[in-house]
Amino acid sequence: MFDLPSRTSADARPPEPGHVWTLDGFAEWCAAHPGVPPSQVLCALVAVLLDRYGAAMRLVAAPGCGEAGAAVALLAGSDPAWPALLSAVTGAPDAADTEPPGDRPVVLVTDSDTPTPAGDLVWIAGETTVEVRLRPAVFGEQSVARMVGHLRRLLAELPGHGDRPLSLVTVLTEEETRLNGGTPRLLPVYPPVTLHQLVELQAWKTPDACALASGDEALSYRELNEVSNVLAHQLVAAGLRPSDVVAVGGERSLGLFTALLAVLKAGGVFLHLDPDLPEPRLRQFLEVGRPRLVVRAAGARIPVTDLPEVAVPSGWDPASIEARTAPDVVVGPEDPAYVLFTSGSTGVPKGVLRSHRLHVSRVFLEQGMYHLGPDDRHLLKLPISARELFWPLATGGTAVIARPGGERDDDYLRAVLRDERISVISVVPSMLRALAADGGIDDLPHLRHIFVGGEALPPDLEAAVRAHGYGVHNTYTLTEADYVAHRGGPLAEPAGESTVIGRPIDMRVYLCDERDRLVPPGLDGEMLVGGPGLATGYLGDPARTAERFVPNPFGDPQAPLLFRTGDLARHRADGALEYRGRRDLQVKVRGHRVEPTEVEHRLREHAGVQAVAVAGYPDPQQGAVLVAFLVAGEPEPDNRSLREFLAERLPAAMVPRHFVRLPRLPVLPSGKVDRASLQPPGRERSADLPPPVAPQTPTQARLSALWRRVLHADETGIDDTFVDLGGDSLRVILLRAAIQDEFGDAPGIADLMRRTTIRQQADLLDGVRPDVPPPTAGRADRTRQARAEANRRAGLRAAATPEESLR
Repeated sequence: MFDLPSRTSADARPPEPGHVWTLDGFAEWCAAHPGVPPSQVLCALVAVLLDRYGAAMRLVAAPGCGEAGAAVALLAGSDPAWPALLSAVTGAPDAADTEPPGDRPVVLVTDSDTPTPAGDLVWIAGETTVEVRLRPAVFGEQSVARMVGHLRRLLAELPGHGDRPLSLVTVLTEEETRLNGGTPRLLPVYPPVTLHQLVELQAWKTPDACALASGDEALSYRELNEVSNVLAHQLVAAGLRPSDVVAVGGERSLGLFTALLAVLKAGGVFLHLDPDLPEPRLRQFLEVGRPRLVVRAAGARIPVTDLPEVAVPSGWDPASIEARTAPDVVVGPEDPAYVLFTSGSTGVPKGVLRSHRLHVSRVFLEQGMYHLGPDDRHLLKLPISARELFWPLATGGTAVIARPGGERDDDYLRAVLRDERISVISVVPSMLRALAADGGIDDLPHLRHIFVGGEALPPDLEAAVRAHGYGVHNTYTLTEADYVAHRGGPLAEPAGESTVIGRPIDMRVYLCDERDRLVPPGLDGEMLVGGPGLATGYLGDPARTAERFVPNPFGDPQAPLLFRTGDLARHRADGALEYRGRRDLQVKVRGHRVEPTEVEHRLREHAGVQAVAVAGYPDPQQGAVLVAFLVAGEPEPDNRSLREFLAERLPAAMVPRHFVRLPRLPVLPSGKVDRASLQPPGRERSADLPPPVAPQTPTQARLSALWRRVLHADETGIDDTFVDLGGDSLRVILLRAAIQDEFGDAPGIADLMRRTTIRQQADLLDGVRPDVPPPTAGRADRTRQARAEANRRAGLRAAATPEESLR
């Protein structure tokens, strides 16, 4: 692996005598440029290498050995061919190099006739050889050997490139090229079938087996197939045409999942309207999706439209079913199956079209790895999930539907895992830690596979879960590209604070610099991904689709289209991928992708906000926390009203944890906000909160200490709400675990979400019966109750298993 050097302290010692390498082709390449000294040819070659490594090193040439500054400037500002670069190196001398010593290591090019000046890495050109001297405190021998390998590859590639841009010339060795985008060599070809055809085939194989279970209710494969056929015929009769979008509203239920299957059989594309989302967000989904029909299942909360509606019956009499076969509609693998939304930087969510092929390939991929069957029972917590819904239905298993809200309650999840004999579950690490607390997963004999994603998986948690004998599978997936990388076993070596996402199995993953050039192992590059798990594009947005879904510049016909993820990663020494952050402002909060600029768009709609900038800052528990920096107007809004305002418009994960007032936003000379100068708040109490009320009982005092630890706050009052102090759904889970450790027992998540102050939670722990609200309330009371509920939802509504991480 190539490690970028860094200089941490001044080292006046000269470089140590180095190794002399014979570079195949160096003498011939020098001979092809008569009149140019070998040292100047070497200067140009090394300039190309350092350009590929980024700005981590500073190139200097000894007198007469080339104009290094001109070469660096040319490569930084354009994409020259070799003749232009060599012309810059051999041109008129530059002005003296006045860059002061700094942390950037100095790479020096010289020749054997010139006394060796100081440098951290010195390349000495001979007639046919190159000697390399290095300071071991700065450069490792393995990294220098890698650089020599890159130089050899460059010399092998250049003669055949002529006047073509140097960006088309690779410096990676064959081994590195196989690792970066060349593994696996052959991508699998999956059967060309659709999702509903997989379910229909299983219904033919095991018609009487249980397909879906929800509490005391269940549907066999025959019943699911026939009932969805009936509903599919109704959709076609209502005017649905192939590839039309259908908005489906409802909570998790037998009826909801039957409706989703019916939409596919009718040739439609389903768009789920989650009743837990704010109505303005649902309206945005409808505006982007432009559905032809609306399907209403139990628990639906659908904005008023003038679209035709089809209701899902609450029950079915099998004897009344007339059309037992699916409609005669042609649907192919490349046709879209559904729309999944993710945050959009323009203020409007992006609708990602996901095809049948994408999910069918994921079913075949995972089934080939884990060989599940009729005895497996999968916990179904998300409306849209290939793993939780279509994988069991394609392999004869049972999808057990979690009750609405149950995915946020660790007590409920433990009970359902045990009582329903669940063998496969997908979960985010924060909920997994809550489940594992106090021996919570000790007695689950049927549980075999735990799929984890959306957040970094802490090594201690992974080790503890693996110690129980469960299979732990860490997956890296995106809304636009599913199951990009996978890690099914423990790490070969410690990862520290890094997140190791594993290796691609059936996808192409290229790590590239900003010019789409492959980077060597060990260096950061943007992930460009393609293959069977790639989505189709953005619904109704061809410009953005063309910008992010691009032709494969490396010419692999197995993955002709690549998605620019914006995620940065590097290859570790063992070949695994290590996640390194983002190229843009996007962050992940509790597994949800969030564009901070979308939050800014919504805050600017508030009458009390004159200007705003939203930024995400790393958080070990939930990926990132959002902070809104705002210039307030008159009257100045308090934090609670801002949270309520956003909670009525955005998903909970997009509501900032902190609001910071500034007299003005810092700006750069270009006029853009200087985001680098925005600093997140510390542990101090927000100025818009009232003075804290001190604890009055021992239980309140112990709880107050736990709140301060979980919320990273210096002061807590017993009447402060958890949300007002920056609490959210994840920190409720952490608080419950802390209460369990401190008191030996803890209320359920649902109880803590209903009792959001220290006073209320202490009463719960002490067994005090909470006050019963009066049976009726006046208008003012109802308004206060509604505002309190909106405030609670702002911080506590986010699901603990975000669908865009665990599909």
